Amino acid sequence: MAAETLERAEVERQVLEVVREFLLELGKSRSVDKLALDSSLERDLGLGSLDLVELLVRFEA
Repeated sequence: MAAETLERAEVERQVLEVVREFLLELGKSRSVDKLALDSSLERDLGLGSLDLVELLVRFEA
């Protein structure tokens, strides 16, 4: 159970880091302050449909 929790925490950290870097590349530094695991990518972070596709590609890499 402890290993599963650690693994989940690491995955969550990596997801947030990828999204944070992407937001900074887009010049959306204000959105970085709103970034959380429960953030809406569109509503809270201001990502559009093409941004979402680009983000998905980054997660697949």
